[in-house]
Amino acid sequence: MSAMKPGEVKYCGVTFSEDGKQYHYRTTDLRIDVGDVVIVPVGENNYEREGAVKTVEFCRWDDTPYPLEKTKQILRRAGDPVEKPLRIEAADEGVEVDDEEGGLYSGSDAAEE
Repeated sequence: MSAMKPGEVKYCGVTFSEDGKQYHYRTTDLRIDVGDVVIVPVGENNYEREGAVKTVEFCRWDDTPYPLEKTKQILRRAGDPVEKPLRIEAADEGVEVDDEEGGLYSGSDAAEE
């Protein structure tokens, strides 16, 4: 695992089959390395798909293998938990928070349980 230097971007070559075409994705996750299986956005609708990392390179932001502004980001390593945004809203009696089952609890409701 290498550290990125200022002005560098980490590019990964990802394939979707053993001998398939390689597509470039960016990441800030320094744990991702060759051989890892990652989840990436694919196509115009950005549906999630698993791919294998075949290459990793650190490039200057102005010298990348694919235009920086067109390069999609790796979403996560396969097996890593999906990050669910926490929704917090102001309420009269406290704060409402989404739980994992999709229910809302205010600060006063949570204390009663």
